[in-house]
Amino acid sequence: MEFNEKNTRFDLVVDNWEDAIIESCKPLEKLGLANEIYKYKIINDVKKYGSYIMISPNIVIPHTRPQNGSIDVGYCLTTIKNDIYFDDNKEFPIKVLISFTAIDNENHLEMLKNIIKVIEVGLVNKLGKFYKLDSKGKLNYLNSIIKSSGNKSSKT
Repeated sequence: MEFNEKNTRFDLVVDNWEDAIIESCKPLEKLGLANEIYKYKIINDVKKYGSYIMISPNIVIPHTRPQNGSIDVGYCLTTIKNDIYFDDNKEFPIKVLISFTAIDNENHLEMLKNIIKVIEVGLVNKLGKFYKLDSKGKLNYLNSIIKSSGNKSSKT
């Protein structure tokens, strides 16, 4: 797992949580990891099941079943500059979206484990510091916590 200019987008301003998910999935589409339907399936899942993809205050992991438009295994990270909220969760604004695709249940679980390691190792505890960094600083910080977490490499 490594972040770069192709799979990250920082400090976007969006109108609502649906737009945040749409924007967060654009790199997945551009990299050929998901088709255009994928992001809308995520939005439909959130409308149906609630904000289950918020795994920590301010951190969301947009994803859906592989058969809902996933083409290959990958991930991307988007940060949101303004405060937006899920309809059913007005307590914590959505600030970081780590969107991912998987092609089967095994890949899905592996991606979740890798993302959770990154969050546990430092992303959550240092969000304030992270927001203040420029784009290059954010990339360096993300990759340093990935390295310290011992995450396995992936295609993206």
